[in-house]
Amino acid sequence: MDALAEVIDPSKESSGRKYHFEMESKGGNTIAIRLAEYGAAYDYESVTWNGASAEMTIPHAAVIFLRSNASTPDSFPITIHYPGGRATYDAPAIKMRDYTIDAIFRKKLLLLLPFFPFLFEDQFEGMDEGAQGFEELKAAMDDVNDRLNEMTDAGGIDEVQKQHMLDWLKRVFDKLTIKYTKVQEEVDQIMTGYMLHTRTDDILDQGIQQGMQQGMQQG
Repeated sequence: MDALAEVIDPSKESSGRKYHFEMESKGGNTIAIRLAEYGAAYDYESVTWNGASAEMTIPHAAVIFLRSNASTPDSFPITIHYPGGRATYDAPAIKMRDYTIDAIFRKKLLLLLPFFPFLFEDQFEGMDEGAQGFEELKAAMDDVNDRLNEMTDAGGIDEVQKQHMLDWLKRVFDKLTIKYTKVQEEVDQIMTGYMLHTRTDDILDQGIQQGMQQGMQQG
């Protein structure tokens, strides 16, 4: 899986850097080659022409490791030889295990958010057998939902974007817990509650409570 994103500084009017993110769960010896190939493919979106001369810009690249260990590389140097010279650039490795939920929101790396279930992957078997550790997972899920609500209230994202984020998160959970029936059922129930209960519901609930309080005072 890969994605092309633009990292923008809100304080600047010019467009930000374009990044090609390659998602990896197992690694492999062909990552650098694929980064170069996909980078060249994305080049076509940035081609500028001056007569018969074409100028292309390769996007910045990074590898997001959903799973990693001590032997996972920290970067992938890429060297491309072409007639007349060569070009060398480095694609850093981003490892999910190095990011907490707090860091993801603080740095506004929402691209990583749907993959936070990978941080609990090693605990799913124990949860399924004895529900051990499920409280920690539930607390993390509540934290994510609360922070998304805060971003929605502050105008950082809209309700549709929040629901898309939750839907993506649920899809990742579904894939990772497919062998763990109890965990999947619990997660489905929690996620369904998040996705059905919108900020409009909160506003409506608040209005009903205020109305009841005013009615009691008047009565």
